[in-house]
Amino acid sequence: MKEQLRHRADVIGLNLITLFLGNLGFAQLPSTSIDFLDEFYLNASRPNFSTLSYFAPSATVEVISYDEAGYPRVLSLTPKEYAAQADTLQQVFEVDQQPVVILSRYYGHLATAYLSLYTRLIDKETQDTLRIRSIQAVQLIKQDSWKIVDLVVQNEVGNYPFEQDLWPKELTQAIPLGQGSKNKTVASDPKSSYDPNKIYRPEELDIAPEYPGNEALLTALLVSYGITMEPAEDVTPFTVTIEEDGLAVLAYVGDLSGSQIEQAKSFVGSMLIWYPGVKDEASVRTKLIFYMR
Repeated sequence: MKEQLRHRADVIGLNLITLFLGNLGFAQLPSTSIDFLDEFYLNASRPNFSTLSYFAPSATVEVISYDEAGYPRVLSLTPKEYAAQADTLQQVFEVDQQPVVILSRYYGHLATAYLSLYTRLIDKETQDTLRIRSIQAVQLIKQDSWKIVDLVVQNEVGNYPFEQDLWPKELTQAIPLGQGSKNKTVASDPKSSYDPNKIYRPEELDIAPEYPGNEALLTALLVSYGITMEPAEDVTPFTVTIEEDGLAVLAYVGDLSGSQIEQAKSFVGSMLIWYPGVKDEASVRTKLIFYMR
C-alpha cells in the first residue's frame, strides 16, 4: 500500500493529485491542456479558489442526482452559481479532490475529458471525513487559454457500479471509501486490538509515521517554515493528523494567531504523502505535534 500511495504522488510530481493515463490518455492532448486540468483539480482543493477563472463566460455546469425512486434529476448551474456553491463548501469542509483515471481526446482547439474523481470532505470542526467518488465529464475550448465550456458531475449511485477501467483495483485498493464516518469500515478481527476510529500517538504504534525520502527533506521543510518538533520556550503547539492513506491534515491549532494558522496550512499543504503509522499490521490515523516559533 505504501509503495502504491508513493507512486500515486510521484507520477506527476503533485502532493495530492495523481492522473492515471488510460488507453485514450493525455498523450494525445496538448501539454497546455494537461497543465490546465492539473491546475484546476489541484487548486479546487485549496481555500480562496478562483473558480470563475477556469470557466468560459457562457459555460454550463450540470449536477446529476437521484430521487428516492431512482429517477435522475439534473441541476443546471451557471459558473457563478457553481462558484458560490464551491465557496460555501470550502467554508465548512477542507476539500481534497484527486482524479484517479482520465480518458481524453482532442481535436484542434477542442478537448474532452471523462474521469473518475475521489473526494474527501473533512469537517473543519469535528474532523469527520466524508469520502466519495464521482464521474465527471469536461469539455474545454482553447482561445487565448483553455477554458471549461461544459462540466457534468455525477456522484456514485448504487445502481451504477464503477467500471474497472475507471476504478482499477491495482490503483484504488488502498483508497478508503465511506460516507459519514471518520474512517473506512474495518471488518471485525478477534486477533486485532487496534481501534479504527482512534487517533493514535506515535508511541502507541508498532511503526510510527515516516516522512518519505531522508530526514533532510523533512528537516528542510521544518526550517523553511520556522517549525520544530521539539518543545521549547516561545513556541506554540499545533497538531497534524496523518491519515490511514498517508495524507496530512491540519487538526488542533490552539493559540496560533490568524497569520500563523495560514502558515501552518501552507506547511501541511507542502508535505509529501507520509508512510502512515501501523498498529496490528493495519494503517491507522496518527497525531503528530509540531511547534511554531
